[in-house]
Amino acid sequence: IEGGAASGGDRHALMVNSATCTLYELYDAHYATQPTAGSGSIWNMASNILRPDSWTSADAAGLPILPGLLRYDEVLGGSINHAVRVTAATTTNAHIWPARHDAGSSSAPNAPPMGARLRMRASFDASHYSAQAQTIITAFKHYGMLVADNGSNWFVSGTADNSWPDSLIAELKTIPASQFDAIDESSLMISPGSGQARQYAPTPPGSGGVFADGYGGLHAFGNITPSLGGASYWPGWDVVRGAGLRPAGGAYTLDAYGGVHPAGGAPVVTISAYWPGWAIARGIAVRAQGGGYVLDGFGGLHPFGGAPAVTVTAYWKGWDIARGLVLADDGARGYVVDGFGGIHPFSSGGTMPPTPSPGGYWPGWDIARGVTLVRGSATAGYSVDGYGGVHAFGGAPTASASWYASGSTLVCGIAATTAGGGYTFDVWGGVHPFGAAPWVNAPAPWPGWPISHGGSAT
Repeated sequence: IEGGAASGGDRHALMVNSATCTLYELYDAHYATQPTAGSGSIWNMASNILRPDSWTSADAAGLPILPGLLRYDEVLGGSINHAVRVTAATTTNAHIWPARHDAGSSSAPNAPPMGARLRMRASFDASHYSAQAQTIITAFKHYGMLVADNGSNWFVSGTADNSWPDSLIAELKTIPASQFDAIDESSLMISPGSGQARQYAPTPPGSGGVFADGYGGLHAFGNITPSLGGASYWPGWDVVRGAGLRPAGGAYTLDAYGGVHPAGGAPVVTISAYWPGWAIARGIAVRAQGGGYVLDGFGGLHPFGGAPAVTVTAYWKGWDIARGLVLADDGARGYVVDGFGGIHPFSSGGTMPPTPSPGGYWPGWDIARGVTLVRGSATAGYSVDGYGGVHAFGGAPTASASWYASGSTLVCGIAATTAGGGYTFDVWGGVHPFGAAPWVNAPAPWPGWPISHGGSAT
């Protein structure tokens, strides 16, 4: 029994039947003539199924205790491959996946819910810690900790083992709580009733892209290292509205007035439209064949860098409703998306692409934020709404979004990749895969600051 026979604490008791791979856990366990417990749970250790939502277990979060315990044999082996159970004195009256139950009553914004994952920052310097402490710190950085019960703040749980060195425990107590961040792991959930987490493969070489902040900074993501030097930059002025990679190298940024600015050795280009003082530019698309197009809020498309003029099928004079554009790989045709989700073809000659039935359409609601085409296709693609929903059209395969901000208009763009699927961009600098696109880490997120304006992908 946790704490010993005379303990007055939670008195957890854990039992494993290795023959059947079954875990039995008890809370407030007392062994006497008539054994009793306050609560208990039985776990099939070969299954990812969680308890029904709102059910507790031997732990307040409704999760099993054993998988989250630090074990000294793991430390000796030099590898810990799971998250670690941690307690908090004050928790909210809510729980998040994978937790199933809550036991707090606080509404304080800085109180964690049951199931919160706290992960150590990768930048934490562990070089002066012992090898055993570094093993635990590596687990904190990779898997983090899960808030599983009310208790003393930052109390990490381990197995009852007399082998634990007091010196190691003393080392762990010197780790500052400020080195941990609360992590949104909702994109890892495969099913609300399962503890199975989505696995992301390492980003393959050549996968990634670039996005722009409002001041003109260009930020690469994934495993690409494009030349982005020399970009125009306006510190303190949120004036940039998009960026496009140039297949031959470098990139272009678009300012709100229609100016197109080269970076990374891309050639200076001549533009065909500019609106000084009028922030009406809405998007940019770069052609592999040279030059590209700027989209204005009324739906007009304006060539730059020698690109040919195009014929559009939709134009809303005086109505700022155009929200994004995409070019097919041939650079001669593409689509514009309006704020309601309508998708409208354009062409610079030859056959006009068909007008598809949009996968998402919201008449009267300005919520669509971008459009992209499946690489290699001139007719199949995806639109994205401001919450992050990804909507297929033209025969593109259905693709699930990895990040969805229900009720908050935070997504500002979408781009497809040659590997399949693509990425959505949020206004805080987040980059989120959909379809077959690999997971990437955005290098410069600005949580709470809507300064990012979308980008493009390889």
